[in-house]
Amino acid sequence: MLGLEHPDTLVAVNNLAELHKTKGDFMAAESLFRRAFVGLIHISQKSGQQHPYFSTVAGNYVELLMKTGLSHIQAIQKIQNMLSSN
Repeated sequence: MLGLEHPDTLVAVNNLAELHKTKGDFMAAESLFRRAFVGLIHISQKSGQQHPYFSTVAGNYVELLMKTGLSHIQAIQKIQNMLSSN
């Protein structure tokens, strides 16, 4: 069984977030994207290398944030703030 912070689990969480985004459930999608993104930040920091899906998850999260009303710049700033605070 994979743990909650295992990279494969976080990729699956991203995929579930994509499903919620497609259904229009942005609140559920945001929570899941955030979980996947923060988890991959931690994995990348521990390993010293960016996880292969890191950019994909970040892009998906930005896209969702824009669907919720943030501008592209605001969405990028939110992502950057998350990177600097973790």
